[in-house]
Amino acid sequence: FVKSAIIVLLPAAACFIALMDCITAPSISLEGRSLWLIRSLPVKGEDVLESKINLHLIVNMPPTAILVFVAGIIFGCSAQESIIMMVTALLFVYLFALLGIMFGLRKPRFDWTNETIPIKQSMSVLFGLLGGWATQLIFAGLFLLLRLKFDINIQGIKYLQYTIVILMAFIILMRRWIRDKGAKKFEALSSPL
Repeated sequence: FVKSAIIVLLPAAACFIALMDCITAPSISLEGRSLWLIRSLPVKGEDVLESKINLHLIVNMPPTAILVFVAGIIFGCSAQESIIMMVTALLFVYLFALLGIMFGLRKPRFDWTNETIPIKQSMSVLFGLLGGWATQLIFAGLFLLLRLKFDINIQGIKYLQYTIVILMAFIILMRRWIRDKGAKKFEALSSPL
């Protein structure tokens, strides 16, 4: 049981750390009064949102991958188990990027006078953090519940494989929403003068 718990809890712990650097949640609000600049460029709203997601992934994926892979080896996991843990953590980071954009589009805050306000005091960041933490608690808690309460003997690596499939389905659905409705919502935003 201990090795299975380590296999599940390591990606969750790494994602808790990566979630503290959610770039996408405040990125819409940070446009502020200069939103018109992006809107005046010959760039689709979908491409702007894609660039915000890509920045989040570039900044957060490499350290998360290294952390999970090295921690897996330190805790005695095989290379295959470490790779599956790493893929799970990276998919969670991707999911957090998409969640941040979705909350940023739903709750933008353009009335700031200092750049720290949309980063530290906006609803999109709060919802992004709480949503990410809740996702991680459900992910780890469900495994522990299945093993301890219901005595279902599911191995940690199998649990991660099922999680990967579920995460990919959510990511595909969220990407579709961002490409269609999210891009339209971004193009309809107006900044205060």
